[in-house]
Amino acid sequence: MPRVIGLLFLLCTLIPLSAQDLPGVIYTADFKDTPLTEVVLQMEQRLGFQFSYREELLRNKAITGLFSAASWQQLNQQIFLANGIEAKALGNDYVALVEADPKEVFLLYLCLRLTGPEGEGLAFATVSNPGTNLGFSTDENGSLKEQIPLSLGDSLRFQYFGYGDRKYAVQDLLAEPCPTIQLSLSAIQLRAVTVSEYLASGISATAGGRRVDIDPDLAPKPPGFADSEVYRSLALLPGIRNIGESAGDLSIRGGSRDHNLILWDGIPVYSSGHYFGMISNFSPVLVDEINVWRGQADASFGGRLAGVVNMTTDREISPTVSVGGSVSMLQSEGWLKVPVVKGKSDIHLSYRSSFPGLLSGPTYQSYRDQVFQGEIFEDLEDRAPRQEVIESFDFQEVNGRWHYQLNERQSVTLSGFRQTDDFSYQIGDPALFTETLTSKSTGLSLQLSNRFKNGHQLEVQAARTSFSNIGGSFFSERIVQRYNFRQSSLDESSLKLSYGIPVAKRGELTSGIQLQQYDNSLSYVFENSLRDSLAFGQGLSAAAGAAALFSSYQWGDADGLQLEAGIRMQYYHPTRRVYPEPRLSGSYKLDKGWLLKAGYGVSHQFVLEVQSLNPDQASNEARLWALANQEALQVPEGQELSFGFSKSSSSFLIDFEVYHKRINGLLALRVKPNESPILTGNSRVTGLDLLVKKRIDNWQGWVVYSLSKGELLFSDFMEGYFPADNDQRHQLQLMQSYKSGPWSFSMGWKFNTGGRYTGFEEVVVQPRPNLTPRVRLRPNKYNSDILPAYHRLDLSAFYDWASTDKKWTGQVGLSLLNVYGQNNLLDRRYLLREQEEFDVTTPQFIPEELNWRGLGFTPNVSFKIGWR
Repeated sequence: MPRVIGLLFLLCTLIPLSAQDLPGVIYTADFKDTPLTEVVLQMEQRLGFQFSYREELLRNKAITGLFSAASWQQLNQQIFLANGIEAKALGNDYVALVEADPKEVFLLYLCLRLTGPEGEGLAFATVSNPGTNLGFSTDENGSLKEQIPLSLGDSLRFQYFGYGDRKYAVQDLLAEPCPTIQLSLSAIQLRAVTVSEYLASGISATAGGRRVDIDPDLAPKPPGFADSEVYRSLALLPGIRNIGESAGDLSIRGGSRDHNLILWDGIPVYSSGHYFGMISNFSPVLVDEINVWRGQADASFGGRLAGVVNMTTDREISPTVSVGGSVSMLQSEGWLKVPVVKGKSDIHLSYRSSFPGLLSGPTYQSYRDQVFQGEIFEDLEDRAPRQEVIESFDFQEVNGRWHYQLNERQSVTLSGFRQTDDFSYQIGDPALFTETLTSKSTGLSLQLSNRFKNGHQLEVQAARTSFSNIGGSFFSERIVQRYNFRQSSLDESSLKLSYGIPVAKRGELTSGIQLQQYDNSLSYVFENSLRDSLAFGQGLSAAAGAAALFSSYQWGDADGLQLEAGIRMQYYHPTRRVYPEPRLSGSYKLDKGWLLKAGYGVSHQFVLEVQSLNPDQASNEARLWALANQEALQVPEGQELSFGFSKSSSSFLIDFEVYHKRINGLLALRVKPNESPILTGNSRVTGLDLLVKKRIDNWQGWVVYSLSKGELLFSDFMEGYFPADNDQRHQLQLMQSYKSGPWSFSMGWKFNTGGRYTGFEEVVVQPRPNLTPRVRLRPNKYNSDILPAYHRLDLSAFYDWASTDKKWTGQVGLSLLNVYGQNNLLDRRYLLREQEEFDVTTPQFIPEELNWRGLGFTPNVSFKIGWR
């Protein structure tokens, strides 16, 4: 039904009346380079039409083609529209032939087949019109047969992962009844790789699944979200999840957020997103592709223990000025794409910001309840109902890139961003409770690329990034006082050079060097009047240099074995050591679509985010970034081993992988009197990821199941291994997406076993004469308790539209997150509270349970419009 409604809408509003559907026309002829004037005369004689035209319109044009019982639409497309001529029915069997307006939209029947170099059909390849949001997919045989609203001035873009894009003018596609379009393997590094659609349209992977590529324009929208968010699309993949329902707090196969190397046009990104990480930073309008490694990343990437997320902006030159904007109940956005030198250079800019007027709306209020740890703020406000509450929040983001295509082989790209977040909250005057957090992030990169005629490729990139985070909280009620302040800043500069050469017919060798310089400062203060009158603070500053040599070799037989072997020799100046990092992955194709795969990799990390091991901490915290050194802050080392198999066909995929990860040298922060606050420990994660995907025409469904066990070992904190904060054994996602014409829908249901938290045994009070008593909670074993199971249902729907001349395009979106309003708990902590009235039969201090609830029912509406 949506397909019928959408088609009727297009027929009624977008398609001008023309002679495309003259009834009863059946025509058979065989033309071989026949002048168009003769073709028209023959059609007049056999069809009984009278054509009126200017002779110069048909001059020097010829027709070649076999027409067998052809309809008028086929004749009109192949004979007239293919030559830039529009046939207009005037009535009484008169047809006027006039020069076609290249901007006029026709409902064209498009038939074509997309193949690879050896003639194999490219199943579910993407066919899109860059001027609109409309896109289509080929079928299992690589064929496309669709009625599509197009103008003769349009061009269609043909894409298939691992192959170079091709663009064809619509007019050139009409001369043949069903042309074959052949794509060639794209870059030399893909010659040894067999690729396929991995999860859905716009999400593909290498044969072994080591790298996954996401096209934000084509990938299905994450269910439950009306805004297109870069980070949330990553959580659709097996082994990746958003911790605490955030967008940017990503855990890749049991790792923590700082274990992931996030890059935007080669610039390292340290911010986890806006609004405490709930809203993805970086506009998807500027992001052309996202490359994701969930382990054993390419040797050219280093400095992280888990995965790599590499975002790149669009390198296609904008032919005309393009401007647009969008608004939702969370944010507003505007973008601009301007050609500087026609066909050679352009500038892309985007601006995003919060919408202060919508802070009281249902979407922000749902986010607020989750971010502010649910009942904590509600309870404080209930206890002080007459106190004034002052709250403010604002984020702003500017992203841009300038690209200059010097020639078909050489290009220069300059990219940059600036992002800020400011939050403040206060109850009462004087304040009963205050909370503040300010984050700033900037980055700049310059990239030079040169492809030589012999297939060699040179890439040079310089990048600079700066991140700062300042936050604190203060709580005061009678004699109970808590104060927490944290600040950290991190600057990173890097220069990277890589050179790739083809080896024989099926291999490629890439080698290079990377130089990095880090500057870091951090400070933290913690005071608690009830925990032994503790007052603790420390400040650190450091600088470090690093250098790395890397080399990787890819080789593969399209019908059998594929290997990727690499080595990264990483030197870190503070420790005066060289850290070898071997990377090895491979796959072997068996009969009937079965494939075996395995991988092993070693990695080290020099920039660290220090996690907290304080079970009674209730405040939102400014995350602390630090640099490893040769003293208290060790350089963590990670090792990962994986093995799996997959079975694929043109419409079905099952992918299974088991893995084991070990990390030595993890850092944690613990606030305890008379003891060192920095602890060093280890972690281990064992798990499996299972993906089952099925596609039927425009419907796609997939199931993702993960089973994992994550444990920490900090001997100075607790004897033996204990569960990690993000340890959730079972994770299940049931996802579906459907596209019909301008309509697209997605639905997802998630189920996780409950998260970990630390309960307590009792409240310990030690009276002291004339002094504040010492009060503390005696906790259970750290993370030994489990919250109830988590589950929710999410829905999204989008409608894309375009004006008749396609200068205006737009999209309307509706999302419903947690449709049935499940009350999920994400965390549970405790705060000691002094009772105003007590006696010998009642305690003076009681523990207060603070539940951090997940998002409730959260609606959102988005509207996007663009002009070109």
